[in-house]
Amino acid sequence: MKKKNILAIIVEGRFVLDINDNSNYIIISSKEPDEEQIEIGQWLQINYNNPEEILKALELIKIDFGKIDEINIIYNNQKLNMISYQFDYEFLKNLYFNQTANLIYFLSVLIPFFEKEISIKMTHGDFSYYQIHNKNWVIVITNFLRALQKDLESKISISLD
Repeated sequence: MKKKNILAIIVEGRFVLDINDNSNYIIISSKEPDEEQIEIGQWLQINYNNPEEILKALELIKIDFGKIDEINIIYNNQKLNMISYQFDYEFLKNLYFNQTANLIYFLSVLIPFFEKEISIKMTHGDFSYYQIHNKNWVIVITNFLRALQKDLESKISISLD
């Protein structure tokens, strides 16, 4: 039986997936893994603001996986519960310009590595009213994934969860 190739992209927050022995994992995060997380699979620490590091991650995926069966996008950041962050230019610039654009770019360059049937899941928290920009980020990525699903439907079956 072929093992399932799962790519976990931790944009913000912590790794929360259930692990099983029937899957291979590559975890991409801007943070270093905890000791127990190192055992899960290949862990790649990257700076999401740097497109060159995203391309290096692509090479690792190409070598280790070939094809991807499942992508998990993790954004379960529960911080920024103050209204002042809504007016923090650096936070907003990083969230909307860097993280969003680079994740959309990364998902786009991953398309040749998608299996004919792929599942893409978003794991995110329940954000409070004062975390409107986090909610907006999730909406933007969700809308991108829906558009991607529609654009590729004749070649690749994308299941969104």
